[in-house]
Amino acid sequence: MKAQGNMNHTDKDRGRRALMAACRKAGGQAALGRVINRSQSTVWEWLGSGLVHDIEAVLAIEKATGISRHQLRPDLSAAFAVGRSL
Repeated sequence: MKAQGNMNHTDKDRGRRALMAACRKAGGQAALGRVINRSQSTVWEWLGSGLVHDIEAVLAIEKATGISRHQLRPDLSAAFAVGRSL
């Protein structure tokens, strides 16, 4: 499921930094992709855009690396906090 938020440049930078940290923890883009059942090229695209579009992937990255969903998608923090449907 793709989540839509109001992403500004600051949020994109924060999300990109969090995703880079997740890649480091996992052992690289390909390793992170394997852990969350996505391709390395998908992870690379997310890094380029600064946005993990797939909300299930956000949750899988959080579970696999400990990098919080709030860091990965700061534009959706309010939705995550109240448990609203995305």
